Amino acid sequence: MAVCLVYQSLRQFVRKLLTDWLYTQINLEAPKAVASSSRWVAFKQCLIPLAPVPITILIVTLNFKQYFAWGVKNHSTEATNELLNVFQFGSTAYSILIVASTAAIVLHRLRYELLEGDGIPLGCILTGYQLNNVKPLATMEFWAGLLKSWPGKTRWRHVSFVTFILWALVTVNVGPPMTAIAVIPKLGWWGVGEAKILKQSDKEESITIDRLFISNSTELWPNHLTADLIPDESCTTSNATLNETCPAAGYSAISETVPNWNPLSLESWNITFFHDYASRNLQSYVQAPSVAVIFSLGQVFARSLANYYSWAKVNWKVVMTRKNMGHILMPYVVVDCNLSPSDTSMIEIPYYDIASEVNNPRIWISNQSYFLSNDAHTSNPVQFTWVDLEQSDASPALGTAFRLNQNVTFINETLNNPVFACSINAFWVSVVPSMEPLEGTVVTPTPVYRSTGITIDSGWARALNIPLSGSNLTTIESIINDLTYRVQDGTTSISDFGANAASAIGLMVTDGISRLGWNERFVFTTHDSADTLTTITNNGTTLSATSSADINPDWVELEIEVFQTGYSYSVRTVTVRIAIVILLLHSLVAVIHTIILCFLRRPWTSQSWGTVGELVLLALNSRLVRENSANANTGAEEQTWNQPLRVREVGEGHLEILVGGIPGDAERGTAVFYEKVQPGKAYGGDALRETP
Repeated sequence: MAVCLVYQSLRQFVRKLLTDWLYTQINLEAPKAVASSSRWVAFKQCLIPLAPVPITILIVTLNFKQYFAWGVKNHSTEATNELLNVFQFGSTAYSILIVASTAAIVLHRLRYELLEGDGIPLGCILTGYQLNNVKPLATMEFWAGLLKSWPGKTRWRHVSFVTFILWALVTVNVGPPMTAIAVIPKLGWWGVGEAKILKQSDKEESITIDRLFISNSTELWPNHLTADLIPDESCTTSNATLNETCPAAGYSAISETVPNWNPLSLESWNITFFHDYASRNLQSYVQAPSVAVIFSLGQVFARSLANYYSWAKVNWKVVMTRKNMGHILMPYVVVDCNLSPSDTSMIEIPYYDIASEVNNPRIWISNQSYFLSNDAHTSNPVQFTWVDLEQSDASPALGTAFRLNQNVTFINETLNNPVFACSINAFWVSVVPSMEPLEGTVVTPTPVYRSTGITIDSGWARALNIPLSGSNLTTIESIINDLTYRVQDGTTSISDFGANAASAIGLMVTDGISRLGWNERFVFTTHDSADTLTTITNNGTTLSATSSADINPDWVELEIEVFQTGYSYSVRTVTVRIAIVILLLHSLVAVIHTIILCFLRRPWTSQSWGTVGELVLLALNSRLVRENSANANTGAEEQTWNQPLRVREVGEGHLEILVGGIPGDAERGTAVFYEKVQPGKAYGGDALRETP
């Protein structure tokens, strides 16, 4: 049996060689089999449509797994550029496979409709041969042939054909940029897995944190600041500037910095505080004339994050969030200071609405004699006081007023004992703190701008404006007095002075709020010792180890994530998700095409008329059977472009393109006999032979 099969195969092979050689001798094309029913041939033709599928699966997997390709700090700029060039080349090659695969699928559908189906509309026959050309989309013949149904084709087959052609056009034209989006890794900060701590005393030993807490005994984010939140009585004395837990402890750094500032709109000014191996920035910028915005992360959170990684210097970024309870909060303070009218004994306190970025028309009024005593008027160059305001949803957290007991020269104006009034609006703003150990110890908060209001009682605020040792001035009065020296040359406007004063007052208030919970400890359990609760001191050394049963439900539980900067795959962006959908849809079509072609029915394939030139040669050897088509040589209308094209056998071994309907149910004309193409039958000459 096997010998017979081998003999038949050799016989057919030799016969084909001889036949092809004879036709070349007489300068004629040898007859060819137009279609094949071989399952093996069908499978081979499916290799091109399936070629991009494994790559698509790999790319989609890498994106969903968020595979980290390489770190920026581990590669030079030149090496990074070379890697990106390689990925760009790879995405181009991948897009070529996508286009080739789509074209192969479309050409198979067109050939099947031409030879076996109900035909193809004349208006869109060339679309399958130039999928990457969108110009036909703007032509009447394309849409006339595509959207209008023609005789013989069911509604379902018409809809499927239209959907198929549109899918192919979108895939071929949008596929190349989508492949680049999906293939090329994106630059950013990416998670690198579970974080570990290296103990300072033993660089070889690492521990993995299980749960992290701040063992707070008081509320870390109170909505109402009262005198009860002042740590101890010393915070209202001149010693408060030396006690880091007191609200006024930042006075020295602020007083040295503020007088050197210039109020520039939207310019950010930083004061960096370093305590317990952790740094935080106290930042201020001018939002509008006479308005300053100030914010700073709480010291207890900066310390917690720095302590977590003070034991090991790593080339990563550490991000801290609040577990199961929303975000960590940061004080965000807006101060508006303006000149109060001098022709009245009442103080008008302005209010800047940060949400609408306009000055609120509502003004709070207080009696000047209530807070500026005449006794101090003659002895102190500056008088400052807090003003409690009537609280409502639209009111500031606190008011202030200060008088300059001197003649002050502003631009084109000299004022005698001017009085300035300020409103202080305070919020808790949601933030995500982060730190890069190799870049330094500064913990940087990234706001997400979900805020809740803070009300401030003057009893707590008094701990910010404490008397200075050896001076008649208080802390805030001293800073404002230094600011007045900046305006004596007449080069500063009233609004600029107000912005500087707003910054100074806001810095003191914000820094004071940031010191809430200063003495709270950082505690944790580990994977290896989940039943042991370890407490560390402010500088990161171990203080005690107790049972994890001592965890207080009121403690703030934290989560630490570790990120590395570099290039990674991800589905976090919308464009990547769209690219993945398009690529997966192509793979789905390719797989369905293969299943239908090879397994679900009698195999049928064709490799003829793969180019427009071959189709033109067939048309030159064909006769038009509809008179209305023949009469279209002076211009075609919509009904002409809607006519279906078929390829049929006309006479023995001769194929033609037929335009329009074919008379008779059996596809028989009155004078000419029409038959569908038979798989394995050779066409194109007088000779007739069967091929496997």
